[in-house]
Parts: sequence; structure tokens; C-alpha cells
Amino acid sequence: VIFDDLDGFVAHTVIANGKMVAKSGELQTQPTALDPAPLTDTMKIAPLTVDDFRIAATGDKVRIATIDRPRFTRWGEVEADVKDGFVIPPDGTTLIAVAHRHGKVDGTPRVGLLENWGTWRGAVCTTVSHDSHNLTVFGGNPKDMAIAANAVIKAGGGMAVASNGRLDAILPLPLCGLVSDAPMDQVAEQFSHIRAATDAIVDWNPPYLVFKALFGATLACNAGPHQTDRGIGDVEIGKLLETPVLSSQ
Repeated sequence: VIFDDLDGFVAHTVIANGKMVAKSGELQTQPTALDPAPLTDTMKIAPLTVDDFRIAATGDKVRIATIDRPRFTRWGEVEADVKDGFVIPPDGTTLIAVAHRHGKVDGTPRVGLLENWGTWRGAVCTTVSHDSHNLTVFGGNPKDMAIAANAVIKAGGGMAVASNGRLDAILPLPLCGLVSDAPMDQVAEQFSHIRAATDAIVDWNPPYLVFKALFGATLACNAGPHQTDRGIGDVEIGKLLETPVLSSQ
């Protein structure tokens, strides 16, 4: 990039790959369309069932390891009842599920419990989920989680919100599950619907329990426990729990 001067940093000429592509505010070459095909079909995962978003357990009561609070996570524990072979999430907990979606390993969701994530009246699914960008679902009940997850799988990636057994909003991101090839105004409108639908099912509590927290909750390179497609991982202490069930009785 060649500037007129170092005060205003107004670009005068842009050269890329040895060719002048822009000069004095005008393109010198016509951009060529790129084939998006290699970036599509990245949802290597089958449709999911309601039971995929439950925590299996034996006995009548269990101790469950939890991921306590957003952003600066720490380990927690709760006691929960078991019914028909599945844990009943205690009041004050939120379900989180992460499923490998890149086709390299088993795509069965690993389900855990969050604490201090508010009361959820539905579910949100996203494939924008740092850093592995797996299928990640947050929710107050398995039914809405399955609805949101399957909508995202069908869309080829993206974000979806479900509540009361129905799909409320969908933002398809078919390029790697991260980017849309739709017009910007259409993407903006769809994203605004995602935001509004999410705001309707969870009560945010800034500065940490905010919409942005959804996209970093699985960032397992950070200190503390984080849900991953292999279970709850904590790089700080070198711990991995494939199931959050610690004990049963």
C-alpha cells in the first residue's frame, strides 16, 4: 500500500501479487468470483435427538461436576436426581452440549452443566464457538436444544434459537459454519432476530453473562474448566471428565 503522506494515511496505490489493483480511489482490475464449494458441507454430523442433550446416569441421585460462572470459570458441584436413566438438571443450572462437527471423531454431544448462567427459557445453538467451532448448544431443556441444533445442522452451520418447542430464529452460516454468502443487509436482519430471540429466553447479567459469552464458553485453552466435544477439560490442571457424573447412589 502506497500512501500520499504519513499524516493522513490516505491510500494512493494498492499493489497485490505484483499487480496494481487500486489507484486514486478506483479499482484497476475487476474482482473475480471465488468458488465457495470447498468451504461448504462442513456439518459432518447426523441429526440429533432429545436424549442426546441429556446426561445419562445410574442410581437415584448423583453428584455432578459443574462449570461455574461465565468467562472466569471454576469447578463446582451440585447434587441432582436421576429419572429414567437421565439426570434432572437442578434449579440454577444451564445445560451446555458440544458436538464434534468436522467428521474426524464421534459426533455424539458431550453434555455438561453450567452454574450462574441465569435461567434459560429455551435454547441457543451456534457453530461460531471458539476455537474449535464445534456445534455448541446452551439451554434450559433438551427439547429446545435439539430443535435449535438440528436447525443449524440443516442450515450447514450458523446460529439458531428455539423456545417452547419451536424454532424462533435462524442465521445460516454455510461457509465453514462461520460466514454467510448472503447479502449483508439480509445477514444483519437475521442476526438481529437471533439477538432479539436470545434476549427473550435468557436474562443477561453484565459484565460477564452477556451475548458474547456464548462464543467463548468452549475456549478450552483458557484457564479453568470448559465444555468441549470430549467432555469438561481444564488445561490448567490437566483434567478431562468425559462425563460430569462424579458419583451415584
